[in-house]
Amino acid sequence: MQKIKPKVLLKLDRLPFYVGILDPNEKPKLPAVMPFCLYVDERLAIPRLVRTSAIEKALELAYSLGSMLSTPLGESTLADERMADTVALLREKSGGKFRGKQYVEVGAGNGALLNAIRKYGAEVIGFEKGPQAEEARRRFDLTMIQGELAPKHLPSKVDCIFSYGCLEHIYEPHEFMDIARDLLVPGGLFFHRVPNSTLIFKTADIQGLCHEHVNYFTPENAVRLLTARGFVNCGAKPTQAGNELNIWGYANPDAMLSWPGDIPGVLASESESLYNYGKNLEKKVSHQVERIGLRVLNLKGRKLGFYAGGHILAWLADIGGHSRFFDGDETKWGKCWLQGLTPIEPPSNLRSDPVDVLIVCSEHYFGSIYAYLRETVRLPEAIEIIPLSDV
Repeated sequence: MQKIKPKVLLKLDRLPFYVGILDPNEKPKLPAVMPFCLYVDERLAIPRLVRTSAIEKALELAYSLGSMLSTPLGESTLADERMADTVALLREKSGGKFRGKQYVEVGAGNGALLNAIRKYGAEVIGFEKGPQAEEARRRFDLTMIQGELAPKHLPSKVDCIFSYGCLEHIYEPHEFMDIARDLLVPGGLFFHRVPNSTLIFKTADIQGLCHEHVNYFTPENAVRLLTARGFVNCGAKPTQAGNELNIWGYANPDAMLSWPGDIPGVLASESESLYNYGKNLEKKVSHQVERIGLRVLNLKGRKLGFYAGGHILAWLADIGGHSRFFDGDETKWGKCWLQGLTPIEPPSNLRSDPVDVLIVCSEHYFGSIYAYLRETVRLPEAIEIIPLSDV
């Protein structure tokens, strides 16, 4: 069967190849930039990355090095909050209890979330392809399978299969869903937390794009896909900050499987949304790059500060040498967002070595970040703290 070339609706010729924070002393042989294109899959009816052999080769290397796009759960105050919120909702969707049930986490990372669930009495198994699997065994004595979810690894059907920040990475999500449904007991819970693409599309945010994210989920297309692949009572709920999305459904072994793309009007709607996002993104990034460049010129040799990100725009504006980067997560301090950028600093450095302007890039947390910087870190009023949208 001849493979149909997808219709590209969003195209970036050069997007930084971001694979998580890097040790400045280590220089993995990863590409600095790669093309980035999105299309709407005609069967799944979700925006997806146009995969090339070059991208797949680079991703394979990144995963082998243990790529982590965000701080692992349990490694910072914010990560602790995200983990507690995930555990609470997972318990709710599990009928209010963990004890005596069997839980499987896919993409378990360092095992912190799986260990938290085990503390409530669940029997747990983790799947992790990267080297973090060994850390999970060492730190928490967890049963970890260093491979993909497959029937041969599970002695019996389980009560829940879940993930945090994994489903968006999976090349063939429908195949993964079909395997997971068959491994769940009837009525078993299928639960995942993914980036919320509705927020990315609404705000024309470029920071939500990366080559590791193959699938871009919204509440509508996620529930539609889960329902089509044999899950019932499906739902979706954004996190309080809105940047992440919880999605779930319950296994129905008697379901008739279908494709969301066969639903009249769905492909047209998804395509229009992605096309409009691409156009708005082009305008917004062009404006931001121009405004950031002007701010650097007006600083007359001083540096611009970015908090909780900013690396993609700093690279696109070619102002890496005129920028400093800050983050409240101490696990990031001394590391780099991208090769060639200056190391991430603790915000306390701004008291003795201030910048004129500090741009907060995680706008969904702007209120709490602003309060933290003013009240806890006690940054002086002389430092202007603004959200990225105000640039």
